[in-house]
Amino acid sequence: MDFTTQYLELIEQLKQGKRPFRARTKEEFSQLELLLGEALDSNSSDDIHKILCILEHAGKPGIDLSSIFSQIILSSLETNIIVCALGVSHTQVIDAHFLKGIPIPSIFTQALKEKLSDPRAEVVEWSLRTIEYLGPQARVLKNEIQNFPIKFTYMFNKHSRQFTSLLEYISANIK
Repeated sequence: MDFTTQYLELIEQLKQGKRPFRARTKEEFSQLELLLGEALDSNSSDDIHKILCILEHAGKPGIDLSSIFSQIILSSLETNIIVCALGVSHTQVIDAHFLKGIPIPSIFTQALKEKLSDPRAEVVEWSLRTIEYLGPQARVLKNEIQNFPIKFTYMFNKHSRQFTSLLEYISANIK
């Protein structure tokens, strides 16, 4: 599978104002997962970004990608890659499990828990957004949400300012 060509075609469609959703087979999802793992092993942010973009426009989720997404989220890659992975995980991990009626794997919620202490405010904001997207399954992170430290310095960063409202919303929904 030449994911670079697929990525460039996808970008071209986006530039033309189209919504480039393409249904994927389980085999294609498996191959994308394998390519994502290889890109992660070689620390190729560019390839990871391209594959995440393809997955973002893959329509319905195909296979369980929680393990590879957890690895990306826990990696020390650039902020934009982690944030992109958190965003794509809404469809490819969370929605996939919701559609099957099975709980979110603990490896994924553990990765989210660890990212709550990331020094990058944007990563923490997107971790909170992803926890919010978990809905009632966010209860497994109830202690972390209730004990999240709110600092005065958060008022000076646009991503940190979102923490309070996200935390209030999540707390109200995980009682």
